[in-house]
Amino acid sequence: MLASFVAMVVLAACTGTTTETDSGSGAKKNSGSTGSSSGSAGGPAIDGQPQGPYDVRTDGKLTIGWVELTADCQSCVKALAEFRSFIEDNDYDWTVETLDSKGDADGAARAIEDFTTRKVDVIVTAFVVLKASGAAIDGANAAKIPVFSLDSGWSPGVVGDVTTNNFDMAAQIAAYLADSLGGNGNVVSIWSDQHYGVVIRQEMLENITKSRYPGIKILGSKNVTLAGYYQESIDAAENFVSRFGDEIDAVYCGFDEPCMAAAEVFEKAGLDVPMFGFDGHQQALGEIRGGDGTSGLVATMAQQFGPFATTVGQWINSILVEGKPVNEVIPVPEVYLPAKLITPLNVPAEGEDGWTVPGYYDVVSGQAELK
Repeated sequence: MLASFVAMVVLAACTGTTTETDSGSGAKKNSGSTGSSSGSAGGPAIDGQPQGPYDVRTDGKLTIGWVELTADCQSCVKALAEFRSFIEDNDYDWTVETLDSKGDADGAARAIEDFTTRKVDVIVTAFVVLKASGAAIDGANAAKIPVFSLDSGWSPGVVGDVTTNNFDMAAQIAAYLADSLGGNGNVVSIWSDQHYGVVIRQEMLENITKSRYPGIKILGSKNVTLAGYYQESIDAAENFVSRFGDEIDAVYCGFDEPCMAAAEVFEKAGLDVPMFGFDGHQQALGEIRGGDGTSGLVATMAQQFGPFATTVGQWINSILVEGKPVNEVIPVPEVYLPAKLITPLNVPAEGEDGWTVPGYYDVVSGQAELK
């Protein structure tokens, strides 16, 4: 019944910059002469999805401009590391230049414009806010520089975005939270409107509690900035504790780190409250693995940040080096990789990624077995 309900909800719902340069070691040899030749894109274009043609780098050399949300966010660090490993493992002659948008929509637009001025071969945005980047993306397109994104939400002018289906992911964990409380209880939430996916996660909590779990009440919510999320999350938790105290039965966060910040506050206040988050980084998995399952971070959705990056790398190679048509490589511009609901029942061993183990509902339904 829960799976059917989740599917129903999903269908219904449906900065100053710093620069760093890095090159993959070695050069992968490609047939053909050095230089570029015009590629071709076949088939009808999806409205807003560029089809090229782009210059095909027959020598395999590419300069990639990588725009990241912030240099220190765990998702950004993981994805960039995996992208560099992808380059090195394949012996590609690609150079990666990075710009930090500082968690700011205008900063992301400036970074895209900067890379366009530098005449890089490709621009990749990673977890950035693209709502102010329309003109910047248009400028890159005019310069025939393809723009790819990972977990930025697809926008017109972007060739393709790889992410998680946030409607499905949020429906799973919001329903799990409500079921964990027996359909009755008080929840506070910490989220941010600076990332499209986090907005969806907050909306799904509100929609599910209204439509299916009327006994769940959202006592309060706090919208934090991404640049200052940790201290703002602590401040929010202190405010919630002061206002509601032991009336709070659960904390729902748009990503894991606010849950861990809030956990410090609740622990000091002597309150045992379960917390539900998103992302599934190693620190979050460690919290779940080491906890008692009743307080602190007890569940998260493990996303595939490494595969996000390698998927974009494969797209770049296929389109700009091998010369394949865009609509053959990325038929639909928004591509989803599945996330896994992780709880104490199925939390992976230390060092393993959460998305590599069977999801919670697979385990409890007998459709899969733990390792």
